[in-house]
Parts: sequence; C-alpha cells; structure tokens
Amino acid sequence: KKNRVWIGTNADGLFKFEADSLMHLKELEKLTTSAIYAIYEDDSSNVWIGTIKGELIKYKNGVFIPCDFNHSSEQIFSFFQDSEGVILVCANSGIYKIDNNKLSKKPLINIKSASNIIEDLSGNMWISSDSEGLYRYNKLTHQIDLLSEQNGLPNNSVTKILFSSHGDIWGCTN
Repeated sequence: KKNRVWIGTNADGLFKFEADSLMHLKELEKLTTSAIYAIYEDDSSNVWIGTIKGELIKYKNGVFIPCDFNHSSEQIFSFFQDSEGVILVCANSGIYKIDNNKLSKKPLINIKSASNIIEDLSGNMWISSDSEGLYRYNKLTHQIDLLSEQNGLPNNSVTKILFSSHGDIWGCTN
C-alpha cells in the first residue's frame, strides 16, 4: 500500500522498499529469526509479520510489537483480511484468526499446509494447500469442499491462488 513494498527473506530478515530506497529493518532481528515467511499490511496500516517459527509480530508506527510467540510448531505462510475485517493466518496445520493480537488457540479451519487464502464475491474462502489441493470453505454453513488430483486437479501442491478481473480463480501448482 502507499507505494511501499515489504520484502521478507529466508535468511536476511525484513526489508522495506519505499521512495526508491531499500531499507533493511534490522531491529526485527533482535526479536526473532531472520526467516520471514509472510507479510501483510491490513486496512488499519498494521503490518503483520509471520516467521518460520510461527511467531506473530506487528509493525505499527515504526515499532515492532511481539504479539504471539506461542505457536512454535507452526510456520506462518500468509495472511488475509476477509470482507468482515477478520485477519486470517495460513499455517502448516490450518487457518487461524488473529484476535487481540494473538493467534487463535486452535485452527479455525483444519487444513494441512494451508499456504494461501482468498475470498470470492459470494463470501466463500478459497484455501490452497501445499499437499492436499484446493479447498472451498463456506463461512455460513462451514462446509468444506476439496479439489484434488482425485477429481481433476493436475497436482495436489497448490502454492498460490488469485482471482482474475472476471472472477475466475487461478492457481499455481507443481
């Protein structure tokens, strides 16, 4: 947002590209690992950072705020803010939500290796998995449907999903 690009690395921490300048935010390394797997700027301009160790950190007004370091068995892969303003977190054992700056204790949706989540115009959540395929989750009925190799998906490893301007879903597989 606002002509800013956040860059997380596997070994060198967090960078911000803004006004034609690349800045290494080394202060974060005092709090956590240098393996940043997920970055998301929400509608309130909070920047959420997820690590390989499952640590949740918020960056607000130039300050890093450790929020949740109690999910060490999780790896945080991505964030998404749904149409109701709820921030969801894709992790290796499911979809969590952020509540009072903490990850929910149990996954909101149990999906192994959830890597990416988006919402369609009908309010369905589409969740990619690195090992199980593509899920559609109906928030109203809590019904989960799976698209996988068994019903025509070319590969069960779906790493990224997005919608086209026409509402078609696109996914990247191995």
